[in-house]
Amino acid sequence: MSANVTVNKSGQSLGRKGRRTRASILTGANQLLREDPWGALTVAAIAKQADISAPTFYLYFEDVGEVLLAMLEDVREESDQVLTLLTEPWPVDEIYPRAFRFTRAYFDFWMRHVPLLRARNNLSDQGDLRFRESRMQGAMPFAFGLGEKFRDIRRGDCDDVVEGRGMAAVVMTALERLATVIALELYERGQETLRGRQSGVAAGDRKRTFLESSLEESSLEAGDFEWEHNLHALAHIIAESVDRSLCPGG
Repeated sequence: MSANVTVNKSGQSLGRKGRRTRASILTGANQLLREDPWGALTVAAIAKQADISAPTFYLYFEDVGEVLLAMLEDVREESDQVLTLLTEPWPVDEIYPRAFRFTRAYFDFWMRHVPLLRARNNLSDQGDLRFRESRMQGAMPFAFGLGEKFRDIRRGDCDDVVEGRGMAAVVMTALERLATVIALELYERGQETLRGRQSGVAAGDRKRTFLESSLEESSLEAGDFEWEHNLHALAHIIAESVDRSLCPGG
């Protein structure tokens, strides 16, 4: 966890003030991501948000990437809690409820952290090895756990076999994209709402209003999108795949 960091980049021990400054950098970066999840995150913007100077930023982090990696480390505990839903047994008569419980939990995790996780994936795609490793570390336990539930997916007469982990990767990608698409829709809706407000609202209040409203809207109502239908569809895919993995000879 990033909270376990005890020294700054100069090798000086972090006292109460240092820990508070470091935490303000992480909080500021997180708030910027939530206010504008598709915007570019810069040292200057983070320093301004945290009310520090750019040189002070570099006392605690090498670059913006290191800030993002620390933030990713801080959400790992949430990710691990979702992972436990795959490590526990799924009784044969409870496969679909367990599959939906996992599907919803993983979707909710992504919805809470879409800006951060999307930034990680983008940087990974751009070739940053730090984020490629972080992405693999985040995805592999789920692909492995779900793949273990599938094992080899057997179709028809059970002679047609699909590799379980490959199918797991497809399902995980679908969940991540679903959350990202919904988050983008929420962001655009929030922007439209802000544009419709009176022009006399201060810029700072506008940002805070969007941040609060976006967090409130993250608990979507049924029928607002086709998100619930899609989650059930993915849960059915998982349940049916687990059933097929139980085919005689599997």
